[in-house]
Amino acid sequence: EHGLVQALTLVDKRGLHPLLIAWAHEGAQARLAAHAVPRFWQKHQQLVESTSLGSGTLSVAAQRACVLGLLEAVEQLHAFVVDELNLLSLLECRRWGGACSTAAQGETAEKASAEVLTLLQTLLLAGSPDCQSFHSWMALCWRRLFVDLTRRRMLSHSPAHSSMEEDEEDEEDEDDGEDEEGDLTPMDVGEGGTVGTERLREFCAQLHALHWLPLIETTLSAMLHAHLRATLYRRCARKYDKRLLAVTLSWLDSDVLPWLRLVL
Repeated sequence: EHGLVQALTLVDKRGLHPLLIAWAHEGAQARLAAHAVPRFWQKHQQLVESTSLGSGTLSVAAQRACVLGLLEAVEQLHAFVVDELNLLSLLECRRWGGACSTAAQGETAEKASAEVLTLLQTLLLAGSPDCQSFHSWMALCWRRLFVDLTRRRMLSHSPAHSSMEEDEEDEEDEDDGEDEEGDLTPMDVGEGGTVGTERLREFCAQLHALHWLPLIETTLSAMLHAHLRATLYRRCARKYDKRLLAVTLSWLDSDVLPWLRLVL
């Protein structure tokens, strides 16, 4: 390590630091394209083969397998990118040998990181099996995560508050090809294949760190719009003998908005 510090210091003193940074950027781009992105889509292909992802309606168990696969793929990609960005930051800020970076160097490092993350998005979409694979995978997972976590909140409420939720979720489970009992599992990864609050929070933090909000926003908003529209129709259509506004607003405040705050 001492020899490496000496070598980097010599490169810097001889005015070759820009060349070093260019080489580091090229290396990061090459490694992302050759290793990180293909590994991400390899996980997708495994799910296509094991769950028939993308071929139509999946059972709840298959949906949860797709969710766990996405979380694992994003976690691996995030770890890979963090390592690359740490190396770039070290070189950009000249932090070898315990040196402190300046504010200008820090801004340069942030700009370099943003460029790498933008390139990652391009590589990810370019490496997709087709133009809809990423968005279809994300949309399916957002819906399953939303249903599972709001179901957990529903189960923690009083029976009087949750009775209408049970009817709603029963219909969704039937649509997914699995009965209610199969969907009422503990909300921790590994038990029933569901994802708990903390794991979802980690996943969303990784998405933010990767600057993926522009990629995921359309799938997230489309899922919420479709789910809220279907829920309001099931609850309110042709029901003229009940006051449903207060109950519906309570559901939004207790279930939908907390989930959305967690994700965003």
